[in-house]
Amino acid sequence: MWDCCAALRTSTELRQGVNNLVESARRHLAQLLGARWQFWLIGFGAAAFIHFGTAVLRLNSFLPTPKAVDFSSYYAGAWSLRLDISPYPWSETLLRFLTTEKSLPSTPPILNSSPLWAWLLQPVTLLSYPAAAVLWIIILLLVVGYCHFLFFLSAGYPHWKVMVWTLPVTVTFGPLFLNLTLGQSSVWLLLSALLLGEILPRRKRRLKLPALAIWVFAVSAKLFPFLWIGSLLLMQSWRLFTAVFLVC
Repeated sequence: MWDCCAALRTSTELRQGVNNLVESARRHLAQLLGARWQFWLIGFGAAAFIHFGTAVLRLNSFLPTPKAVDFSSYYAGAWSLRLDISPYPWSETLLRFLTTEKSLPSTPPILNSSPLWAWLLQPVTLLSYPAAAVLWIIILLLVVGYCHFLFFLSAGYPHWKVMVWTLPVTVTFGPLFLNLTLGQSSVWLLLSALLLGEILPRRKRRLKLPALAIWVFAVSAKLFPFLWIGSLLLMQSWRLFTAVFLVC
């Protein structure tokens, strides 16, 4: 009986001590912010100015139509596959056709993606380059929004109001916004990495085929996602490792 009372008293005292510690920390933090709120405000304002100002300076890349330099190589690669012309290097015939018939503004950079990527982008050949570039940027923005949603889910913080208010911060994040201005495929790689991060830890057999498809999609855009295969070794997922190694 006395032991139970002593344990209860100890538990109550411990809980009270923790509450006092938390309250003390809150009080000290409030004093710190209250005493130096001007500095915090200036620091936050400067960070916001640099963050959003950098994005504003790059807005001319979207006007009057998206420049999307990297996407121009994807577009030309898709057309080269459709016309059965090698994209390595670009032929004069292909460039002349794209410039005169499809309004391609300049010579695209070298295609650094696999032929599978050019095959996946065949639908863009149904449009002229300006229309295809606008559609591509819209799709990338939707992908970024979905990635932002996945970030919150993985963090265990699915509050939609905060999610909506912080979306501009994600979209205008320097490297990500640069990918948007260039129309790069790296946004798709971000989505692929997030989806694989959700699928692989579950270790369910029915999810192995979707994981393999995502992996092939990522490698078709860029070669370096093949290096992600090292995670399968750490997870000892031998079957999926073998499948990715053979297919990719």
